[in-house]
Amino acid sequence: MIDSFFALVATIVSLVVALLTIGMFSKKQETMNTINPERVLEELMRLRDEAAAEGQFTAAVRATELIGKHLSMFVDRVEHKTDIDFATRLMSARRRNHEESSDT
Repeated sequence: MIDSFFALVATIVSLVVALLTIGMFSKKQETMNTINPERVLEELMRLRDEAAAEGQFTAAVRATELIGKHLSMFVDRVEHKTDIDFATRLMSARRRNHEESSDT
């Protein structure tokens, strides 16, 4: 009789653990379904408007910046400068090297 009681308790505990596990997964899935790019953009726009209305312009500008980044409005540009003198010397060295190898 005691053995059957413990078996019943073990079964109930297993079911509770299984139900809790399923519940955690469904909550996680539910959270994942509610977080999407559209919702994040809507939230950013709402926060931007609220911040601007309260005079928190730094926060409003930051929210606007994040919206712009999402829309790929900002492009990082890198300026590459070449040393023309170096390029000229390199070309001359290659030409000399090519001429020397042709002579042999």
